[in-house]
Amino acid sequence: MIISKESQEYLTDKIPKESLDRGNTCEVLIEIDRWLAKNGFAPPKYYDYSDEGRKMQNVRDRIYEDNVLNK
Repeated sequence: MIISKESQEYLTDKIPKESLDRGNTCEVLIEIDRWLAKNGFAPPKYYDYSDEGRKMQNVRDRIYEDNVLNK
């Protein structure tokens, strides 16, 4: 799996380490989606991403582009 060091460091405390260690792109993207569903949206109506949610979505987009679209 292609992932920048910066993205990997960002994800280490947000998704299970085992997912990152296995290097399975699909598994990592699913864990990011789970994190976003629980933590990524801003109150009060939870329609839009919070600042942290936007950052996570950008990391997800980079991983998706590098590992799925560019193959």
